[in-house]
Amino acid sequence: MDHRIRLHGLRAFAVAASHLNFTRAAEDLGVSQSAVSHQIQQLEQHIGTQLFHRRNRKLALTEAGHVLLSEVRKGFWHFSRGLDDLEALSTSGAVRVDVTPRFALKWLAPRLSDFSHTFSSIKLKVHQSTKTTDFSTSDADVSIEWHLVEPPDRISHLLLPARLSPICSPDLLSGANPLRKPSDIGNHTVLFERDGTTWSKWFEVAGCPSVTPAEGVAIDDGNIRVQAAINGQGIDLGSLELLTDELASGRLIQPFGTILEAGGYYLTYPAETFDRPRPRLFIEWLLHEAGI
Repeated sequence: MDHRIRLHGLRAFAVAASHLNFTRAAEDLGVSQSAVSHQIQQLEQHIGTQLFHRRNRKLALTEAGHVLLSEVRKGFWHFSRGLDDLEALSTSGAVRVDVTPRFALKWLAPRLSDFSHTFSSIKLKVHQSTKTTDFSTSDADVSIEWHLVEPPDRISHLLLPARLSPICSPDLLSGANPLRKPSDIGNHTVLFERDGTTWSKWFEVAGCPSVTPAEGVAIDDGNIRVQAAINGQGIDLGSLELLTDELASGRLIQPFGTILEAGGYYLTYPAETFDRPRPRLFIEWLLHEAGI
């Protein structure tokens, strides 16, 4: 069946189904009543089933008609959303993104040129934050945050699982308190974002749950924690996927192979955000980049 004929038939069917009247459908479409009837008959012949019960000049949808109407409406909704997206691309506008500093530097920033090239009319406002975004008070459209578990009360997608392991300067392998086994970390300063919870979980996995580090320093910016570790100022519990360059260069080492799988980096946003074309395009692009 010719695609144009099929499309005409679907359009005639959708309008006729909304009125349950071929005459009114013809008026809406600007064609004759017989043309509407003929287009629908061709569609029915093509799919091999009736879409309407025709009784005493009254129309009623068959079971197949109800099924098709539901799908056709979805199709028109996607078509309408596509037009909204085209309109968004024809005018300039911005999308604000809250994102944790480490993820921004190592994962998001290298990909932003691709987004800017593809969606040149959409300007991104990237705001680094270590806090959970309160969308009721913030002007952020979306947020990329680290969480141990999927955050509630918002839509979320896991972009990158967190595989945490101690990382430090190679200088800590020697000296007064060399790192030989996981419990040796207890003789050193540890670095963490909010509290020592994740360190406690890692020590449990490593088989030394009673270890209490000599000192702990809270640094909420992941980039600063990594630099402090490079400088030999402490041992960080870092996300390995965001440390490939530092580990490959030898500026940092992973002294022990034990890995704690703990949450990850989530893209989060309120449900209503997806109804707006520019944020939706950014969300869809980001999910594609993450392979989701």
